[in-house]
Amino acid sequence: MNTRKQQQQHFVQRALWTRVILFVLVVGAVCYVGASLCDAKESGADMAGLMGAPKDVSNAENSVEMDDMGRFAVDQYNTKEGKNLSFKNVVSAKKQVVSGTMYHMVIEAHGDDSVKMYDAKVWHKPWENHKSLEHFKPQESSANDSPNTEVAGMRSVPVGDPVIKEAAEHALKGLNDRSNSLVPYELRQVMTAHAEATDEHTNFDLHIKVARGAKEEEMKAELHRTADGKWSLKHAGPM
Repeated sequence: MNTRKQQQQHFVQRALWTRVILFVLVVGAVCYVGASLCDAKESGADMAGLMGAPKDVSNAENSVEMDDMGRFAVDQYNTKEGKNLSFKNVVSAKKQVVSGTMYHMVIEAHGDDSVKMYDAKVWHKPWENHKSLEHFKPQESSANDSPNTEVAGMRSVPVGDPVIKEAAEHALKGLNDRSNSLVPYELRQVMTAHAEATDEHTNFDLHIKVARGAKEEEMKAELHRTADGKWSLKHAGPM
């Protein structure tokens, strides 16, 4: 009799433990699903922030990067529409992250002896080597319609411009290629930068600070970049 009673008690205990284990498993599953949903929500919020509204590009009119995008927009428009506009400059620009970068630009371009303003969008995905013109339209009421007064020549460019950084790297490589020293030059700072752009190429004048070992030197570098992105160092030497 006692054995039967003990068996019944053992069965009840097993049933209770089974219910406890099932309860713990259910609670754990609910918590896991809840946490996953929260993570997904936060991830979506992060992505939404990443793909937010366009942000202003400071000093866009002096940015070589924006200059490149503006020229590309005008060239593509001319090709698609059979026009003959000439790029003048980028007046203002914004950047927006959208699986790459969307450049929103206001561009000055001249044709038929007048300068007009155009709204343009260029989509750039550098890892795919993709660049496309998404929008190009003249502004309905351009207050800047005027005779062509484009002035050629070097203009100051922000030293933080991505194209200036690329130019400085090519200048440094050229210096090291021409040097007989076993100790290479290292770039310390781009002090000033100037650029002159045409439809076929861009010329750069850089004032850079370099170091070789403990010795620092200031150098002047003149570079040339073709429209298809090929660089050449024309001159490099002490200031």
